[in-house]
Amino acid sequence: MHSYTKVFGGRARQKSTRRRGGNLTPIEFGLPTLGKAEEDAVLQVMRSCWLSSGEFAENLEIEIQRIVNARAYATGSATMAFQTLLLALGVGPGWKVSFPAITFSGMPMQAFIAGATVQLVDIDENGFMSLPSCWQETPNQVVVITHLAGAAGPVRAIRSQTKAATLVEDCAHLYPGFKSNDYIAGACSHSDFSIFSFYPTKCVAAAEGGAITTRSDLPLEQIRLHGFRHGARRRYEVSDQHWVYDIVNIGTKANLTDVSASIALVQLKRIDELTARRRAAASWYMERLRNSPVRVLHGNLRAAKKHAEHLFIVLLPDDADRNAIRVELKKNKIASSVHFPSVHLLSFWREQIELGRVEVLGALKNAELYSRSALSLPLHAALTEKQVDLICKVLLNNVG
Repeated sequence: MHSYTKVFGGRARQKSTRRRGGNLTPIEFGLPTLGKAEEDAVLQVMRSCWLSSGEFAENLEIEIQRIVNARAYATGSATMAFQTLLLALGVGPGWKVSFPAITFSGMPMQAFIAGATVQLVDIDENGFMSLPSCWQETPNQVVVITHLAGAAGPVRAIRSQTKAATLVEDCAHLYPGFKSNDYIAGACSHSDFSIFSFYPTKCVAAAEGGAITTRSDLPLEQIRLHGFRHGARRRYEVSDQHWVYDIVNIGTKANLTDVSASIALVQLKRIDELTARRRAAASWYMERLRNSPVRVLHGNLRAAKKHAEHLFIVLLPDDADRNAIRVELKKNKIASSVHFPSVHLLSFWREQIELGRVEVLGALKNAELYSRSALSLPLHAALTEKQVDLICKVLLNNVG
């Protein structure tokens, strides 16, 4: 059973690391930090009797647009956002869509379903896309750069290598408006589109959700909802009797409900507070893992507060047994995960590569090394210093 954390007046009600009798309280991997403001927002939606896309979804888009100074379209998830974008671009057979091998399978799967050729490329030492010398831009080309764990990838460098390709930022591990030097997540200053996730474990949490930001005028609003000329709510408004039922574009079902949007909107307004608390937890990890055998991914960016702190990933030494470490963490009721095994090592994708349906560009040596050594530890706004103490103790006692 999950132990959910509620926040009242900005302070988390924490449970101690141990229950009475010495039994351990589970340390969850990623908890949404929800409070009365989120609860009130959901109740407001319920009392309005309009649960689908409406005022709250529109207000979320307006808030994102204000933050990033680009168009914003709320969607049911980041995967739905990418599916909508592929439809808008006309991606299909004859297209190529390039991804870093270290990424979540959701977006590559949508490109595969669309009939495009999925290309996998290696990563650099920080887990970011690194286009190989054999990579060649084609007329119908999409390149997706993944911002891993909460750090902004080299968008400008990738843009310089992809003059004609459509460049998409996978910002699922960032949040709208996250800043690192002159980079602003969602502003699309050096890309064509940015895609965000509002999954419950993300920096901005909702029941489910996502968004696309862009400076393009593609008809994304129509395509995300069956190709209707206007949004669903206008069909039922007494004040808009001139609305005409018409399908004007290709479409899918990717709209965001007001229930989810209401939570995401509150979370976005709380983002500075939530990020500060996640950064505090990350700093406790950094202190305890300094001079240890494990390497903290993006340690320099975290120290400089140029990290969104979505995931806390460590890279284990070569002789460490990750599975054994995870077993010991589990014995102490500490959740852990891996973000991510390289796509080319997963059963479905391995089969498609063997069948010649997916292209692997160059050796994926860094991706394979990362896949063997990466371990994600709990990180969320309600994590306590005492819990981090225990996590680090168990980890270091079992590294070797």
